[in-house]
Amino acid sequence: MVNQTGGASPHNKREKKMTKTYLRSTRNLYFQMEDGMKVFYSYVTPVAFQPRNSSEVVVCENVWSITTAKHLNWIEDWAGYPRKQNRLKRDEFKEALVKARGPEGESSNDMLKTTSMVSMMFGLLATDKDKELAQKKRFFEIAGLTFPEDWDSLSNEEKEKRIKAVEQFGLKNEGARA
Repeated sequence: MVNQTGGASPHNKREKKMTKTYLRSTRNLYFQMEDGMKVFYSYVTPVAFQPRNSSEVVVCENVWSITTAKHLNWIEDWAGYPRKQNRLKRDEFKEALVKARGPEGESSNDMLKTTSMVSMMFGLLATDKDKELAQKKRFFEIAGLTFPEDWDSLSNEEKEKRIKAVEQFGLKNEGARA
């Protein structure tokens, strides 16, 4: 097996740098670790995966080409499985992969949740309301949120109400996915 650092997979919404591990000398068959799960690719299409904390490898049936058929055989060889015995239908495979990856947007590093917690903790320590609100706004801007153009003309009470709503949303939203 050969390792090579590559760009993020187009199938991984988390957009982290990935290390490709090649099963053979071909560069068209590899796996990448995606949040603790091995995902095997033929070219850029996920064709098999090994769920987190599992020794099982889930392999899709071949609906592509002769080359991908070879890739699937090699994945089964790598896993120690008999060839073509336990492959899932394409729709079942896609469903299982989505389930194994978790809900869209779920991440062990949820920026909105983290920013909401930091913002709330900062509020506990702040002694000046103007500075507190300005800093909380900066926290959320760094996380990618945008504020209305009239933000500076709002009262501190209105700013505080809106920031608290965002903080609560960030924390409730994560709780709903847990």
